[in-house]
Amino acid sequence: MARQEIVALNLIRGPIERRDYASEQGKPNSEFSFIDCGLGHSPFEYPGQVNDVLGGITKDLLREYPADPYAKRLGVHVRERFGLNKKTEVFFGGCGSYGLLASIFSDFVSSDMVKSSGLELVGYGPQFTNVVVLADRARIPYMAVQSPLLEPIEVKISDLCDYLQRRKGPAVVYVDNPNNPTGDVINGESLKALVMLTQKRGDLLIVDEAFGDSIPDGMSAFGLMENANNMIVTRSLSKVIGLASPRLGYMAMSRPLAEVYKNIELVFSVDTFTGLVGEVALEPVMLAEFLPDVRKKTELIKRQMVRVLQEVGIDVFGSHPMVSILLARGEGNFYKTLLDLGIGTEDGATFKPTHENMDSSLVRMRIPGSLGRVAEIRKRLEKI
Repeated sequence: MARQEIVALNLIRGPIERRDYASEQGKPNSEFSFIDCGLGHSPFEYPGQVNDVLGGITKDLLREYPADPYAKRLGVHVRERFGLNKKTEVFFGGCGSYGLLASIFSDFVSSDMVKSSGLELVGYGPQFTNVVVLADRARIPYMAVQSPLLEPIEVKISDLCDYLQRRKGPAVVYVDNPNNPTGDVINGESLKALVMLTQKRGDLLIVDEAFGDSIPDGMSAFGLMENANNMIVTRSLSKVIGLASPRLGYMAMSRPLAEVYKNIELVFSVDTFTGLVGEVALEPVMLAEFLPDVRKKTELIKRQMVRVLQEVGIDVFGSHPMVSILLARGEGNFYKTLLDLGIGTEDGATFKPTHENMDSSLVRMRIPGSLGRVAEIRKRLEKI
C-alpha cells in the first residue's frame, strides 16, 4: 500500500504556490461588529425577478441533466445587450469568469508555444492576483509591467504597450478592466491602442471585465469585438448583478478562436438552476433598469467612503466612482489594523505577485452597503 502511494505521487505534478484572497480571509479579533469590505461581491440586492426562479425547481429538473448542455440560450441575451454580430461567439461556464480564465490558460493556450517560442503571459501590475495562480497551473511564465503604483491606469497601459513593442516573442496579454484592486477603468482610446497593437503582433488579448457591469456598456471591450479577431472578453454575474453564489460566467470571442474553443468547452458546465437564474439575470431590458440604480448607489457611497478615508489621513489611489472597490494605503500593517477594528479588507500583500510594491500597508476595500456603515467606519478609523 505504501509503495502504491509513492508511485501515485510520482504521477502528479508538484505543488504550486497558491496565494489568492479567497483563501487568505483574516478572522476579526475585536470587540467590534464585523463590517465586510473584503471579497468583491455586491453589497446590494440582486434583481428581484430572480426570486421567481427559486420556487421553480422540480424533482425532474434536479434528476435530469441540463436541457441546454452548452447554455446556448443565455447567449441570446448577451448578443442583444452588446449588439454582437454573427462573427462573435458567446460561451458560458459554471465557475464564474475565473473558471473560464482557467480553461483558457490551461486548455486553450498551446503549451507547445511556451517551449518553442518563449510564450509568456503579460499583464500590468497590480492586477487580479489569481491570474498568477492560473499561469502557474498552465506552466506559462507570467510577467507584469511594473509601472509606479500611483501612475494613472492609462500610463500603465502605455507602459504595457511599450513593453510589447520591444518584445520579440508572442504573448498572451491579460488586463482586468475595471482594474482589480484599484477600481480604475481604462479609457476607450487606450483600450483601442492595446487591441490594435496585439492584433499587429499576433498576440492573444484577454480583457477580464469581472467588474464590467459597474460602467456603461459603451465603455466595454465588447464594443470592439467586431474588429478584434484576437480578443476574448470575460464577465461574471458575481459582482454588480449580485449573484456570486450561482457562479455563472460568460465570455465572447471571434469565430476563428471560437472554432478552437468549441473543442475543449465542457458539456453541462452550467447546471439547470444556474442556467435558469442566468436567463432572468441577463435579460437586457431588466438590466437596463437595474444596473443604473446599482451604479448610482455605488457612486454615492463610494464618494463618501473616499472622502472619509482621505479626511482621516489615508491615501486613496485613482479609481472610477461607479466601481465598488478601491485601493487605500495606511501606516504599518494597515490590513491588520483594520481587521482589529472589525473591518475586513483584502490584504495588499496578496497582490504582490503582480506588483513588487504591494504590501500590507495597502488594502483593497469594497464599499459597504450603506452610508451608515461608512459613518461607522469613520468612527473606528478615528481611533487610530
